[in-house]
Amino acid sequence: VLSRRHHWARVVRSYERGMQYFHEGQTKDAKEEFERVLTLEPNARNRFHVRARDQINHLIQSDALGLEHKLRQGLRALSTGDHAAALKWFAEVRADPNHRDRDLQKIRFAVDQKAKSGRLLAKAKDQLLHDRTENFIEIRDTFKLLTIWLPQGHKDRKECRKFLQTV
Repeated sequence: VLSRRHHWARVVRSYERGMQYFHEGQTKDAKEEFERVLTLEPNARNRFHVRARDQINHLIQSDALGLEHKLRQGLRALSTGDHAAALKWFAEVRADPNHRDRDLQKIRFAVDQKAKSGRLLAKAKDQLLHDRTENFIEIRDTFKLLTIWLPQGHKDRKECRKFLQTV
């Protein structure tokens, strides 16, 4: 009986710590505690098991929505020509632990399409060669965006890298 009480206390403590971490915004730690509850209490009908599983599902959904928001914001910034913001949002997508290869491929495809339709490389080179220093930061951001996000092996990527090093 004492062993069961001790085990049960560990389940309850892990769940309570998970909730505390959740309320403090420490989602990674919260998820670990909820997973510990599932390990300690394998009975899927147990109330703490059910609650911990629900919390884990909620955290996963919240993370996915955050990633989608970052991706949408980056694509929106790219479409409006705000390359600095696009770089920022795309870096956040890449840094997000929930990103998938398809998210990065979507970014590369969008950058490639924008580069083709908007002639980004040609315009940036023209501005650089005509010494339009008032646009220096925008020119740098354009070269940086193309260097980082054009697909591997893209014909303009190497040229963008060269100009980025020049700027």
